[in-house]
Amino acid sequence: MKEIIRTVIAWDDADAHEGLRTEATDTVLLAMRRVDADGRVVFASKVDLDLTAEHADELQAGTARWFAAGQRVKEKSRSGKATVSPIDRALEGLGLPPHSAERRQWLRQFRGWVFGQGRQGEIMPGDDTKYYYPATLVQEYLASLKQQAS
Repeated sequence: MKEIIRTVIAWDDADAHEGLRTEATDTVLLAMRRVDADGRVVFASKVDLDLTAEHADELQAGTARWFAAGQRVKEKSRSGKATVSPIDRALEGLGLPPHSAERRQWLRQFRGWVFGQGRQGEIMPGDDTKYYYPATLVQEYLASLKQQAS
């Protein structure tokens, strides 16, 4: 059987915006929701940015003042209990430590697979700064990895 090796390269979004191709090393989820005094949402956006470590550091430094001034928001389910997403459960099962380079690489490849399958519509914004990947999508990706390995 022929072995197929796929490599997903993420380009730095800040450089790509300027027409340059620099390989990204980090993924940053940037989210903002502005609510006015009447409780109306004036602006809401959530984006994933693939960035070089230098650009990620630059973004982090530029927003540090605001993060330091704000109150941390904890994610909870509707019942009020802390939640563990299907993707976090899968990554824990694979032994990929939180915030590790291996975990970020796995997530980058997973997102590449999702977009390659044309299934990005199944990814849903979650609470605050996370995306929700349905368990079936994660399970199908894990099954495709097993099939590729055999």
